[in-house]
Parts: sequence; structure tokens; C-alpha cells
Amino acid sequence: MILIRILRLLHVFSLDVVVAAMAMSAWIFLAHKANLNWPLIFSLGLFVWAVYLFDHALDATRLPLLGTRRQSHFKYRNLFWPIAIFALLSSFAISLPYFLHSSLLGLLFMAAALLVRLS
Repeated sequence: MILIRILRLLHVFSLDVVVAAMAMSAWIFLAHKANLNWPLIFSLGLFVWAVYLFDHALDATRLPLLGTRRQSHFKYRNLFWPIAIFALLSSFAISLPYFLHSSLLGLLFMAAALLVRLS
């Protein structure tokens, strides 16, 4: 009985989708014989989780309560937003160092710094 409740919560908070996205990403790394980049895989999982939780929060506020999943979304609607924002910010914080060396991102930072300096 407790295991079923835990599995339902994992499903309501879309952690099953997160694990599947991370597993598929790891499989792609392995299929291409590349070194597993765990921080980026974890960042992908957090980003997928944030997107799903944003979707659940919107569902809970805009759709009628049809079915048990929608009722669960309504029940946990106050938790979806803070967790989604935390997951999104964590995803960017983890993945940002891997893309800082990119010339495009460097140009964006330089443009932002120039705009701040000019204003």
C-alpha cells in the first residue's frame, strides 16, 4: 500500500519521465562511445522536470478536474511552481559552466555587459 502511494507521487510529480529522459541521454552518450557527462545529464533531468511541473501547474489552474491525475495536479498545485522554478534555475546553474567557453555565449555575455555599462 505504501509502495503504491510512493509510485503515485512519483508519477504525479513526473519523476518517471525525468528518469527516462536521463536514461535515454546516457544511452546516447554510450551509443556514441563518448564519456558520460553526468552533470549535463542531471541538468537535462532537472530541465525536463521543470517543464513538466510548469505544465502540471498550468493544468491545475486552467483545466476542469477530470480524472484522478487532474485532481492530483489540483491538490499539489502550490508545490509545482516553487519546485519547477528551483529545478529550472538548478539546471541552468549546473550546465552553464559547460557552455561558458562557447563563443556565442561569450558574445552574449559581452553584449549584456556592454548594455549594462551603457545604461
